[in-house]
Amino acid sequence: MTRVALPVSCFLLTTHRAGPSIAGMARSYKFCASERCATLIRSRATLEHGILNAMLTFLLWLLLLVVCWPLALLAIVLYPLVWLILLPFRLLGMAVGGVLELLRSIVMLPARLLRGPSHTPGR
Repeated sequence: MTRVALPVSCFLLTTHRAGPSIAGMARSYKFCASERCATLIRSRATLEHGILNAMLTFLLWLLLLVVCWPLALLAIVLYPLVWLILLPFRLLGMAVGGVLELLRSIVMLPARLLRGPSHTPGR
């Protein structure tokens, strides 16, 4: 498991391990003193969710191996092929997401300019 170094202000948020509540705290910036801290907590919650998801998938595959081993072996062989077939659609989704984010930034630009420099994120 990868360790994420968190600032001292986030110590209390990360020591309480109540499962899904970590992800809930990460989404809410009011529990954290800094934006960097919330980003680190969010990345840790995502990492924990990914590890749990992989373990559950492996356990389900083991169950399938016990119940119907030819189907489990077929799934092992076909999974990389299906992943390769779906890869262009993932890339297309990222490109469309980037274009939509660009359009959102263009639409929101006048409001950001009128707000002034005191409210820009990261300062």
